[in-house]
Amino acid sequence: ETFETSHSLELMMGEFISMEEKSDGRRGEKLSVPTKVDMYVLLPIEVWHHILLFMNRRRVYELRKVNRLFYYLVTGGYQKVGLIGPEHKPDTTINTDGWCYDAQFDFTKIIAKKTLVKNIPSFVFYSLLRNVKNLPCCYLQQISHSQIHTIRVKPVQFELLAKVMPDGNISTLELEVAAITPNDITLELFALPLSRSNVKKINIYVLDS
Repeated sequence: ETFETSHSLELMMGEFISMEEKSDGRRGEKLSVPTKVDMYVLLPIEVWHHILLFMNRRRVYELRKVNRLFYYLVTGGYQKVGLIGPEHKPDTTINTDGWCYDAQFDFTKIIAKKTLVKNIPSFVFYSLLRNVKNLPCCYLQQISHSQIHTIRVKPVQFELLAKVMPDGNISTLELEVAAITPNDITLELFALPLSRSNVKKINIYVLDS
């Protein structure tokens, strides 16, 4: 079973938001340190991480509700429950490639459903998304702290992107430009610090006039 389509991403985002809202009474609660009687700490955290790689993605997401260790693993390093918005970065960085989303996620689909952008669980942005489109500026400012490798942006975001790109993990850049000639497109690219970034591939999309 896979969840790589845009439609399934939209559904899963709704589920994430709903689940985290139910934890409102625990929001920001620091997860306690495991005790010696906790059975799941008998295995090193690296072993549990390897086991999760063999599980269905949806089951992995559900595991974060089981105990503090799985919440920490699944969310990519969060030790507090229910944090939302771009202001909450993970306490540590844990590899979530085994259950992340490589399919492109368009943030306008969330906004169109009148879902407040600030209600998106922090761990989804920082740990699970890899490919985004129409990323709100409040998230774009923090993209260097995420694991996003592909981003599609409009000209109005070029200036902000230029500031955060050198420190990020972006390897594929998709630019929407109004220019229709190669020279104009080159000028758009020169405005970006490509030589100081990790960008290896650039896709150009010419907007309809």
